[in-house]
Amino acid sequence: MVLSAFVMSQAIVPYMVKQGHGSIVVSGATASLKGGGQFSAFSSAKFALRALTQSLAREFQVQGIHVAHVILDGIVDTPNSRELHSLDPAKMMQSDAIAEQYLKLIDQPSSVWTHELDLRPQSETF
Repeated sequence: MVLSAFVMSQAIVPYMVKQGHGSIVVSGATASLKGGGQFSAFSSAKFALRALTQSLAREFQVQGIHVAHVILDGIVDTPNSRELHSLDPAKMMQSDAIAEQYLKLIDQPSSVWTHELDLRPQSETF
């Protein structure tokens, strides 16, 4: 999880720096903020991914690169997740709505960049 984000950033950030702009939006999870029982491997990977995005943001924002970490606090509505979780789709996160929020992050003016955003369905407790 972290290695792929690290390798990806090594590959694309130099091109973004050369252009003087770019955006990287990383998908996190609630486990980025708090570990849960029986989720130690997942939580530690998500914690590390969040730390990587913070470091990338602090290092490259002055060079015009916007790095954002989005916490997806809920189940994304897919055929597999519907079957696995037996949830009403109205209580799940819709992928089109998530994508719309990612596009809004990418379009933000540099004077008001968001680093971290939490997304969750209305029914999710936190």
